[in-house]
Amino acid sequence: MPTLFTADGTPGEEFPLGWTKPRANVTVAFRRFVHRRDKHKILIYTDGTCLDEGKPNARAGAAIVFREIVFGGADGRLHFRLENQGPSRDAHPPTTTRAELRAVLCALQYRCWFGENVRTLVLATKSDFVANGCTGWALRWEQKNWRTSRGAAVQNKDFWIALLAEFRRLSVEGVHVQLWRIPRELNEEACIAALQGTEKEETPRFSQILGAFV
Repeated sequence: MPTLFTADGTPGEEFPLGWTKPRANVTVAFRRFVHRRDKHKILIYTDGTCLDEGKPNARAGAAIVFREIVFGGADGRLHFRLENQGPSRDAHPPTTTRAELRAVLCALQYRCWFGENVRTLVLATKSDFVANGCTGWALRWEQKNWRTSRGAAVQNKDFWIALLAEFRRLSVEGVHVQLWRIPRELNEEACIAALQGTEKEETPRFSQILGAFV
């Protein structure tokens, strides 16, 4: 299961832009936010937001930033509208929490991280709830048949089930996931991108987003 990542430096100091270390017999390296001492560890910024939450016209967006943003060229960010349906195909009202969880799920699924020779995938989030949920709470909720410690039904169960499945899949592939809780001001590009995602066209159905040649 994922663990919490901590560091004394900022994300930019700990994970400067660089090139991953290719697998044996593979010549392709990838431009990523690479840990300064470990070429097999990369960082992805994630965020989600919801405008007019709780109202009929609410709309949410999610985003990941996996390398530098180059205007007019290949973009290192992905932003999109939160789908009306979740991973279980059930419809849910948009919320900031659902958008934040959607961004984390997107980061896990976006690339074949094992194929990039990534051994540790660090996901940055401004949300304590998301970081703690991914690194402990979700597993305990699952063990309690998706009930909280007070016996209430866990909200956003569909996303937590999908996330646990991805954590386990990546673990089998040799990729360890970590969550890093960072201040909003250090996650600005992902925050802006998530806001831009709310402006995208409405998306009815959930679908896995895959990145190619990025």
